[in-house]
Amino acid sequence: MKQIEVYCQALHQRVIEDSYSYPHSARVLIVFENEKCLQKTRVLFVKRDDLKAYSPNFFLKTKDEIQEGDFKLGWRKLNNNDERLSLF
Repeated sequence: MKQIEVYCQALHQRVIEDSYSYPHSARVLIVFENEKCLQKTRVLFVKRDDLKAYSPNFFLKTKDEIQEGDFKLGWRKLNNNDERLSLF
């Protein structure tokens, strides 16, 4: 969660967008070692009301999902909704 907190601060300050002159909201892709770690992070995240506004910026997958499938498909959000999304 510490890393996500740091990214939320950067997103709040638009550091990523400003550094790269990127006109859209930054996306943060997080790859987890396993499903258990991914799910634990999601459980912790939804308890943090102060971070919920940044949920749309985060996309999650496990290492196995990255290795087995199409990189741009099948990403999940931090909000505990298991809908699978495409990056593009």
